Amino acid sequence: MKFIEFIPHLGLVFAGLAYTHNEFGILYLLIGWLLLNLSDSFDNRKIPATLTYGGAVLLSLYLLTYFQWFVLDSILLLIIIYPVAKRYPISAFYKGFAYSLLFFLPFRSFNPASLSPYAFLGILATISEISHEAHHSEKDARDGYYTTARYLGIQFSLLERMLVKGIVSIIGIAVVILVII
Repeated sequence: MKFIEFIPHLGLVFAGLAYTHNEFGILYLLIGWLLLNLSDSFDNRKIPATLTYGGAVLLSLYLLTYFQWFVLDSILLLIIIYPVAKRYPISAFYKGFAYSLLFFLPFRSFNPASLSPYAFLGILATISEISHEAHHSEKDARDGYYTTARYLGIQFSLLERMLVKGIVSIIGIAVVILVII
């Protein structure tokens, strides 16, 4: 179970909560956390954890609207397809915009005006993912992944990755604060 690593991604759910002023915040943060754990356990082939988190996510369907089902199902589909996507230079965009779907989790129905903040958050998440890939570029090469960072020829030290992640997090927090105000 990861928590600290998932805080920036849970910030996407929090941004959705701020945008919608939804009063059931803890529920959506919990579902988002379950989805992130499901994604991590599926990607790392941890079968018992995948089944546990997957079951918990499916139980949450009883608490969601049809639009939220659509969002959750889209995220589940993207989790399943990710092992293929991470082998191509679209990996950072794929993961950045897939994670950003967590923004829509608190939405009871679709709001076209929310596409702009989603796109902005998706771009921030993609930048963060490129920095993550750039830090793991050598390992990705050994594992046969042709990630976005490898395609762009970017390699980062841990310090550079943390700097980019910090900047992206500050921008994301500023956006959430602006949405709340």
